Amino acid sequence: MKQDKFLIGILAGIVLLVVVAVVVVLSRSPGSEAYRTDNSPEAVVYNYFLAVQRKDFEKAHGYLSDDLKNKPDLDQFIIDMSRSSDFQEFSLKIGEISSGDELTQVNVSLTRF
Repeated sequence: MKQDKFLIGILAGIVLLVVVAVVVVLSRSPGSEAYRTDNSPEAVVYNYFLAVQRKDFEKAHGYLSDDLKNKPDLDQFIIDMSRSSDFQEFSLKIGEISSGDELTQVNVSLTRF
């Protein structure tokens, strides 16, 4: 009898966790993510991706370095990004960050769902 109560307790806990997870996922409104302060390389990468997801291409273009050899002008950037995949279907995971004297590299993973 004790084992039945224990098993029922475990199953009830699992059901509760599933219900909470579903509520959290359904309550997230699209576009609820906020821009971060630009005080770190990973924040700049995050803000760039968020601007692209929101189709705020002017803001995204502003995150590109002026030192880029082939930096597109704003009009060309908007045209190119408008033709790209729908970025709403991607999630971003920021990985390892390595800093050098003049350059910081931020590794990212994009997951399409």
